[in-house]
Amino acid sequence: MSQVRQIAGIELRLFAGVIASDVPRMFLIGVAPLLLSAFVDDRGFGEESASWLSSGELLASAVAAIAVAGWLTRRSRRATAGLGLGLVVAAQLLSMAQLDFVPLLALRALAGLGAGLAAAASTAAAAGTANPERVFASASFVTAILGAITIGPIGMAIGAYGAAGAFAIAAAVTFLVFPLLAGLPAPIVARTEVVGERDGQHVVAAVAVLAALFAFMLGQNAVWGFTARIGQSAGLSVEAVSWILGATAFAGLAGAAIAATLGASRGRTIPILLAIAGTVVSVYVLVASSTSIAFILANATWTFLFAFSMPYFIGTLAALDPSGRWAAMGTGVAGIGAALGPAAVGRIVEATGYGSLAILMLVTGGVAAALITPVLLRLDRGTPNDL
Repeated sequence: MSQVRQIAGIELRLFAGVIASDVPRMFLIGVAPLLLSAFVDDRGFGEESASWLSSGELLASAVAAIAVAGWLTRRSRRATAGLGLGLVVAAQLLSMAQLDFVPLLALRALAGLGAGLAAAASTAAAAGTANPERVFASASFVTAILGAITIGPIGMAIGAYGAAGAFAIAAAVTFLVFPLLAGLPAPIVARTEVVGERDGQHVVAAVAVLAALFAFMLGQNAVWGFTARIGQSAGLSVEAVSWILGATAFAGLAGAAIAATLGASRGRTIPILLAIAGTVVSVYVLVASSTSIAFILANATWTFLFAFSMPYFIGTLAALDPSGRWAAMGTGVAGIGAALGPAAVGRIVEATGYGSLAILMLVTGGVAAALITPVLLRLDRGTPNDL
Protein backbone atom coordinates (compact mmCIF):
# COMPACT_ATOMS: atom_id res chain seq x y z
CA MET A 1 0.00 0.00 0.00
CA SER A 2 1.52 3.37 -0.94
CA GLN A 3 2.31 6.12 1.59
CA VAL A 4 -0.03 8.45 -0.28
CA ARG A 5 -2.98 6.23 0.55
CA GLN A 6 -2.08 5.65 4.20
CA ILE A 7 -1.66 7.74 7.33
CA ALA A 8 -0.30 6.04 10.46
CA GLY A 9 -1.00 2.68 8.87
CA ILE A 10 -4.67 3.49 8.15
CA GLU A 11 -5.87 3.19 4.54
CA LEU A 12 -7.46 6.52 3.65
CA ARG A 13 -10.27 5.22 1.43
CA LEU A 14 -11.37 2.73 4.08
CA PHE A 15 -11.09 5.41 6.77
CA ALA A 16 -13.25 7.81 4.75
CA GLY A 17 -15.85 5.06 4.29
CA VAL A 18 -15.85 4.32 8.02
CA ILE A 19 -16.48 7.99 8.82
CA ALA A 20 -19.19 8.41 6.17
CA SER A 21 -21.03 5.34 7.47
CA ASP A 22 -20.95 6.78 10.97
CA VAL A 23 -22.40 10.20 10.07
CA PRO A 24 -26.04 9.19 10.77
CA ARG A 25 -25.06 7.89 14.22
CA MET A 26 -23.19 11.15 14.84
CA PHE A 27 -26.42 13.07 14.27
CA LEU A 28 -28.50 10.51 16.13
CA ILE A 29 -26.44 10.85 19.33
CA GLY A 30 -24.95 14.32 19.03
CA VAL A 31 -28.16 16.19 18.26
CA ALA A 32 -30.36 14.17 20.66
CA PRO A 33 -30.46 16.79 23.46
CA LEU A 34 -31.41 19.57 21.06
CA LEU A 35 -34.05 17.46 19.33
CA LEU A 36 -35.52 16.32 22.64
CA SER A 37 -35.85 19.95 23.67
CA ALA A 38 -37.35 20.84 20.26
CA PHE A 39 -39.90 18.04 20.57
CA VAL A 40 -41.03 19.64 23.85
CA ASP A 41 -40.85 23.31 22.92
CA ASP A 42 -41.62 23.21 19.18
CA ARG A 43 -43.98 20.27 18.76
CA GLY A 44 -45.66 20.33 22.16
CA PHE A 45 -44.83 16.83 23.43
CA GLY A 46 -44.24 16.14 27.12
CA GLU A 47 -40.78 15.18 28.32
CA GLU A 48 -41.74 11.51 28.53
CA SER A 49 -43.11 11.44 24.95
CA ALA A 50 -40.10 13.38 23.69
CA SER A 51 -37.84 10.87 25.43
CA TRP A 52 -39.55 8.01 23.60
CA LEU A 53 -39.07 9.73 20.25
CA SER A 54 -35.36 9.96 20.97
CA SER A 55 -35.16 6.49 22.48
CA GLY A 56 -37.18 4.90 19.66
CA GLU A 57 -34.64 6.08 17.11
CA LEU A 58 -31.73 4.81 19.19
CA LEU A 59 -33.42 1.49 19.87
CA ALA A 60 -34.14 0.87 16.18
CA SER A 61 -30.50 1.68 15.42
CA ALA A 62 -29.31 -0.81 18.03
CA VAL A 63 -31.59 -3.62 16.87
CA ALA A 64 -30.47 -3.14 13.27
CA ALA A 65 -26.78 -3.25 14.23
CA ILE A 66 -27.19 -6.43 16.26
CA ALA A 67 -29.32 -8.09 13.57
CA VAL A 68 -26.68 -7.64 10.84
CA ALA A 69 -23.56 -8.19 12.99
CA GLY A 70 -23.05 -11.80 11.93
CA TRP A 71 -24.24 -11.18 8.39
CA LEU A 72 -21.54 -8.53 7.88
CA THR A 73 -18.78 -11.12 8.25
CA ARG A 74 -19.88 -12.53 4.89
CA ARG A 75 -21.50 -9.62 3.01
CA SER A 76 -20.54 -6.24 1.58
CA ARG A 77 -20.22 -3.51 4.16
CA ARG A 78 -20.51 -0.97 1.32
CA ALA A 79 -23.97 -2.11 0.23
CA THR A 80 -25.19 -2.32 3.83
CA ALA A 81 -24.01 1.20 4.62
CA GLY A 82 -25.52 2.55 1.38
CA LEU A 83 -28.92 1.10 2.25
CA GLY A 84 -28.64 2.57 5.73
CA LEU A 85 -27.81 6.06 4.52
CA GLY A 86 -30.66 5.97 2.00
CA LEU A 87 -33.17 5.10 4.74
CA VAL A 88 -31.82 7.91 6.92
CA VAL A 89 -32.19 10.56 4.21
CA ALA A 90 -35.78 9.48 3.46
CA ALA A 91 -36.78 9.41 7.13
CA GLN A 92 -35.27 12.84 7.87
CA LEU A 93 -37.09 14.46 4.96
CA LEU A 94 -40.43 12.85 5.82
CA SER A 95 -40.06 13.84 9.49
CA MET A 96 -39.89 17.55 8.64
CA ALA A 97 -43.64 17.98 8.17
CA GLN A 98 -44.89 15.26 10.53
CA LEU A 99 -46.48 16.62 13.73
CA ASP A 100 -48.37 13.58 15.07
CA PHE A 101 -46.65 11.42 17.65
CA VAL A 102 -47.17 7.89 16.28
CA PRO A 103 -46.19 8.58 12.63
CA LEU A 104 -43.24 10.65 13.84
CA LEU A 105 -42.15 7.83 16.14
CA ALA A 106 -42.26 5.43 13.17
CA LEU A 107 -40.17 7.79 11.04
CA ARG A 108 -37.62 8.29 13.80
CA ALA A 109 -37.39 4.50 14.12
CA LEU A 110 -36.79 4.27 10.35
CA ALA A 111 -33.97 6.81 10.66
CA GLY A 112 -32.55 4.76 13.51
CA LEU A 113 -32.77 1.58 11.45
CA GLY A 114 -30.73 3.17 8.68
CA ALA A 115 -28.18 4.59 11.12
CA GLY A 116 -27.78 1.18 12.73
CA LEU A 117 -27.11 -0.57 9.41
CA ALA A 118 -24.50 2.01 8.45
CA ALA A 119 -22.83 2.06 11.88
CA ALA A 120 -22.56 -1.74 11.98
CA ALA A 121 -20.87 -1.74 8.57
CA SER A 122 -18.50 0.98 9.73
CA THR A 123 -17.55 -0.85 12.94
CA ALA A 124 -17.09 -4.23 11.24
CA ALA A 125 -14.77 -2.69 8.66
CA ALA A 126 -12.65 -0.95 11.29
CA ALA A 127 -12.49 -4.04 13.54
CA GLY A 128 -10.60 -5.96 10.87
CA THR A 129 -7.73 -3.48 10.65
CA ALA A 130 -4.31 -3.93 12.24
CA ASN A 131 -4.95 -1.43 15.04
CA PRO A 132 -8.70 -1.12 15.63
CA GLU A 133 -8.39 1.17 18.69
CA ARG A 134 -6.44 3.66 16.59
CA VAL A 135 -8.97 3.49 13.74
CA PHE A 136 -11.94 3.86 16.10
CA ALA A 137 -10.30 6.75 17.94
CA SER A 138 -9.23 8.50 14.72
CA ALA A 139 -12.75 8.15 13.31
CA SER A 140 -14.15 9.52 16.57
CA PHE A 141 -11.77 12.47 16.23
CA VAL A 142 -13.02 13.32 12.75
CA THR A 143 -16.70 12.83 13.57
CA ALA A 144 -16.25 14.99 16.67
CA ILE A 145 -14.97 17.77 14.39
CA LEU A 146 -18.01 17.33 12.16
CA GLY A 147 -20.25 17.35 15.21
CA ALA A 148 -18.64 20.49 16.60
CA ILE A 149 -19.03 22.22 13.23
CA THR A 150 -22.67 21.26 12.73
CA ILE A 151 -24.21 21.40 16.21
CA GLY A 152 -24.17 25.21 16.40
CA PRO A 153 -25.92 25.71 13.05
CA ILE A 154 -28.37 22.96 13.96
CA GLY A 155 -29.22 24.83 17.15
CA MET A 156 -29.81 27.97 15.11
CA ALA A 157 -31.94 26.01 12.64
CA ILE A 158 -34.02 24.62 15.49
CA GLY A 159 -34.43 28.12 16.90
CA ALA A 160 -35.64 29.38 13.53
CA TYR A 161 -37.57 26.40 12.12
CA GLY A 162 -38.04 23.97 15.01
CA ALA A 163 -37.21 20.30 14.71
CA ALA A 164 -37.64 20.48 10.91
CA GLY A 165 -34.46 22.54 10.69
CA ALA A 166 -32.42 19.79 12.33
CA PHE A 167 -33.96 17.12 10.09
CA ALA A 168 -33.12 19.14 6.95
CA ILE A 169 -29.44 19.58 7.88
CA ALA A 170 -29.08 15.90 8.83
CA ALA A 171 -30.59 14.80 5.51
CA ALA A 172 -28.33 17.11 3.48
CA VAL A 173 -25.08 16.06 5.20
CA THR A 174 -25.96 12.37 5.03
CA PHE A 175 -26.66 12.66 1.29
CA LEU A 176 -23.35 14.45 0.67
CA VAL A 177 -21.21 11.67 2.19
CA PHE A 178 -22.64 8.89 -0.01
CA PRO A 179 -19.66 8.83 -2.45
CA LEU A 180 -17.24 8.08 0.40
CA LEU A 181 -18.83 4.67 0.95
CA ALA A 182 -16.76 3.38 -1.98
CA GLY A 183 -13.87 2.94 0.44
CA LEU A 184 -15.63 0.28 2.51
CA PRO A 185 -14.41 -3.24 1.71
CA ALA A 186 -16.68 -5.75 0.02
CA PRO A 187 -14.71 -8.73 1.40
CA ILE A 188 -13.69 -9.10 5.03
CA VAL A 189 -10.59 -7.16 6.02
CA ALA A 190 -9.06 -9.32 8.73
CA ARG A 191 -5.84 -9.30 10.71
CA THR A 192 -3.30 -12.01 10.16
CA GLU A 193 -2.95 -12.78 13.87
CA VAL A 194 -6.37 -13.76 15.15
CA VAL A 195 -6.91 -13.79 18.89
CA GLY A 196 -10.50 -14.64 18.16
CA GLU A 197 -13.19 -16.78 19.66
CA ARG A 198 -11.59 -20.22 20.16
CA ASP A 199 -13.85 -21.65 22.83
CA GLY A 200 -16.86 -20.96 25.00
CA GLN A 201 -14.78 -18.90 27.41
CA HIS A 202 -14.26 -16.27 24.73
CA VAL A 203 -18.01 -16.03 24.30
CA VAL A 204 -18.40 -15.46 28.05
CA ALA A 205 -15.74 -12.75 27.92
CA ALA A 206 -17.42 -11.03 24.96
CA VAL A 207 -20.81 -11.16 26.68
CA ALA A 208 -19.27 -9.60 29.80
CA VAL A 209 -17.82 -6.76 27.73
CA LEU A 210 -21.12 -6.27 25.90
CA ALA A 211 -22.99 -6.13 29.23
CA ALA A 212 -20.49 -3.61 30.58
CA LEU A 213 -20.89 -1.47 27.46
CA PHE A 214 -24.67 -1.64 27.81
CA ALA A 215 -24.53 -0.45 31.43
CA PHE A 216 -22.06 2.30 30.59
CA MET A 217 -24.15 3.65 27.73
CA LEU A 218 -27.39 3.40 29.69
CA GLY A 219 -26.04 5.83 32.25
CA GLN A 220 -24.25 8.08 29.78
CA ASN A 221 -27.20 8.65 27.49
CA ALA A 222 -29.76 8.93 30.27
CA VAL A 223 -27.91 12.11 31.19
CA TRP A 224 -26.95 13.19 27.64
CA GLY A 225 -30.57 13.12 26.50
CA PHE A 226 -31.45 15.72 29.13
CA THR A 227 -28.36 17.91 28.76
CA ALA A 228 -30.21 20.71 27.00
CA ARG A 229 -32.93 20.67 29.65
CA ILE A 230 -30.30 20.77 32.42
CA GLY A 231 -28.70 23.76 30.72
CA GLN A 232 -32.04 25.50 30.41
CA SER A 233 -32.71 24.88 34.10
CA ALA A 234 -29.43 26.72 34.75
CA GLY A 235 -30.83 29.72 32.87
CA LEU A 236 -29.43 29.09 29.39
CA SER A 237 -31.39 29.30 26.14
CA VAL A 238 -31.50 26.34 23.76
CA GLU A 239 -29.38 28.32 21.30
CA ALA A 240 -26.78 29.00 24.02
CA VAL A 241 -26.78 25.33 25.01
CA SER A 242 -26.25 24.30 21.39
CA TRP A 243 -23.19 26.53 21.07
CA ILE A 244 -21.85 25.33 24.41
CA LEU A 245 -22.23 21.71 23.34
CA GLY A 246 -20.52 22.56 20.06
CA ALA A 247 -17.63 24.22 21.89
CA THR A 248 -17.22 21.45 24.46
CA ALA A 249 -17.26 18.91 21.63
CA PHE A 250 -13.69 20.03 21.01
CA ALA A 251 -12.83 18.39 24.33
CA GLY A 252 -14.00 15.18 22.69
CA LEU A 253 -11.42 15.85 19.98
CA ALA A 254 -8.70 15.83 22.60
CA GLY A 255 -9.99 12.61 24.11
CA ALA A 256 -10.18 10.87 20.74
CA ALA A 257 -6.76 12.22 19.72
CA ILE A 258 -5.10 10.86 22.86
CA ALA A 259 -6.79 7.48 22.38
CA ALA A 260 -5.66 7.43 18.75
CA THR A 261 -2.09 8.20 19.80
CA LEU A 262 -1.97 5.60 22.56
CA GLY A 263 -3.99 2.85 20.89
CA ALA A 264 -3.60 -0.30 22.97
CA SER A 265 0.12 0.28 23.57
CA ARG A 266 -0.45 1.00 27.27
CA GLY A 267 -3.23 -1.54 27.71
CA ARG A 268 -6.95 -1.04 28.05
CA THR A 269 -7.62 -1.47 31.78
CA ILE A 270 -6.45 1.89 33.10
CA PRO A 271 -7.95 3.99 30.26
CA ILE A 272 -11.40 2.43 30.59
CA LEU A 273 -11.56 2.45 34.40
CA LEU A 274 -10.32 6.04 34.65
CA ALA A 275 -12.90 7.12 32.07
CA ILE A 276 -15.73 5.39 33.91
CA ALA A 277 -14.82 7.01 37.23
CA GLY A 278 -14.30 10.41 35.63
CA THR A 279 -17.65 10.44 33.85
CA VAL A 280 -19.45 9.65 37.12
CA VAL A 281 -17.82 12.66 38.81
CA SER A 282 -18.40 14.93 35.80
CA VAL A 283 -22.10 14.12 35.65
CA TYR A 284 -22.49 14.79 39.36
CA VAL A 285 -21.07 18.28 38.79
CA LEU A 286 -23.21 18.73 35.68
CA VAL A 287 -26.57 17.99 37.30
CA ALA A 288 -25.65 20.15 40.30
CA SER A 289 -24.55 23.08 38.13
CA SER A 290 -26.34 26.36 38.67
CA THR A 291 -24.05 28.55 36.55
CA SER A 292 -23.01 28.49 32.92
CA ILE A 293 -19.33 28.06 33.90
CA ALA A 294 -20.04 24.90 35.89
CA PHE A 295 -22.21 23.60 33.04
CA ILE A 296 -19.45 24.21 30.49
CA LEU A 297 -16.63 22.70 32.55
CA ALA A 298 -18.63 19.60 33.48
CA ASN A 299 -19.67 19.05 29.86
CA ALA A 300 -16.12 19.50 28.59
CA THR A 301 -14.68 16.98 31.06
CA TRP A 302 -17.46 14.49 30.44
CA THR A 303 -17.13 14.79 26.66
CA PHE A 304 -13.36 14.30 26.83
CA LEU A 305 -13.62 11.14 28.91
CA PHE A 306 -16.46 9.64 26.90
CA ALA A 307 -14.67 10.17 23.57
CA PHE A 308 -11.48 8.73 25.08
CA SER A 309 -13.19 5.60 26.41
CA MET A 310 -15.30 4.38 23.50
CA PRO A 311 -12.45 3.26 21.18
CA TYR A 312 -11.20 1.05 24.03
CA PHE A 313 -14.60 -0.54 24.63
CA ILE A 314 -15.04 -1.41 20.95
CA GLY A 315 -11.36 -2.28 20.56
CA THR A 316 -11.69 -4.82 23.37
CA LEU A 317 -14.46 -6.55 21.43
CA ALA A 318 -12.36 -6.43 18.26
CA ALA A 319 -9.50 -8.12 20.15
CA LEU A 320 -11.85 -10.99 21.00
CA ASP A 321 -12.95 -11.43 17.37
CA PRO A 322 -11.17 -9.55 14.54
CA SER A 323 -13.85 -10.54 12.00
CA GLY A 324 -15.87 -7.67 13.46
CA ARG A 325 -18.89 -9.64 14.67
CA TRP A 326 -18.58 -8.73 18.35
CA ALA A 327 -17.52 -5.16 17.58
CA ALA A 328 -20.53 -4.62 15.29
CA MET A 329 -22.75 -6.19 17.92
CA GLY A 330 -21.18 -3.82 20.45
CA THR A 331 -22.43 -0.92 18.36
CA GLY A 332 -25.94 -2.30 18.68
CA VAL A 333 -25.70 -3.11 22.39
CA ALA A 334 -24.34 0.37 23.08
CA GLY A 335 -27.29 1.72 21.12
CA ILE A 336 -29.78 -0.24 23.21
CA GLY A 337 -28.24 1.13 26.38
CA ALA A 338 -28.31 4.63 24.90
CA ALA A 339 -31.91 4.19 23.76
CA LEU A 340 -33.20 2.95 27.10
CA GLY A 341 -31.38 5.62 29.08
CA PRO A 342 -33.63 8.65 28.48
CA ALA A 343 -36.79 6.53 28.34
CA ALA A 344 -35.95 4.71 31.59
CA VAL A 345 -35.51 7.91 33.57
CA GLY A 346 -37.96 10.24 31.80
CA ARG A 347 -40.73 9.73 34.36
CA ILE A 348 -38.27 9.76 37.27
CA VAL A 349 -36.85 13.08 36.11
CA GLU A 350 -40.33 14.53 35.82
CA ALA A 351 -41.07 13.45 39.40
CA THR A 352 -37.76 14.06 41.20
CA GLY A 353 -35.65 16.38 39.05
CA TYR A 354 -32.22 15.95 37.48
CA GLY A 355 -30.36 14.96 40.66
CA SER A 356 -31.45 11.35 40.21
CA LEU A 357 -29.28 11.17 37.07
CA ALA A 358 -26.09 11.36 39.15
CA ILE A 359 -27.18 8.33 41.20
CA LEU A 360 -27.95 6.39 38.02
CA MET A 361 -24.47 7.17 36.66
CA LEU A 362 -22.83 5.89 39.85
CA VAL A 363 -24.73 2.60 39.67
CA THR A 364 -24.25 1.98 35.93
CA GLY A 365 -20.57 2.96 36.09
CA GLY A 366 -19.94 0.56 38.96
CA VAL A 367 -21.65 -2.30 37.15
CA ALA A 368 -19.68 -1.63 33.95
CA ALA A 369 -16.36 -1.58 35.80
CA ALA A 370 -17.11 -4.82 37.66
CA LEU A 371 -18.05 -6.66 34.46
CA ILE A 372 -15.23 -5.57 32.18
CA THR A 373 -12.23 -5.45 34.52
CA PRO A 374 -11.45 -9.22 34.55
CA VAL A 375 -11.44 -9.34 30.73
CA LEU A 376 -9.27 -6.23 30.46
CA LEU A 377 -6.71 -7.54 32.92
CA ARG A 378 -6.28 -10.81 31.02
CA LEU A 379 -6.02 -9.09 27.64
CA ASP A 380 -3.46 -6.64 29.02
CA ARG A 381 -1.42 -9.56 30.38
CA GLY A 382 -1.46 -11.05 26.88
CA THR A 383 -3.35 -14.21 27.90
CA PRO A 384 -6.59 -14.05 25.88
CA ASN A 385 -6.78 -17.84 25.70
CA ASP A 386 -7.18 -17.97 29.49
CA LEU A 387 -10.32 -15.83 29.48
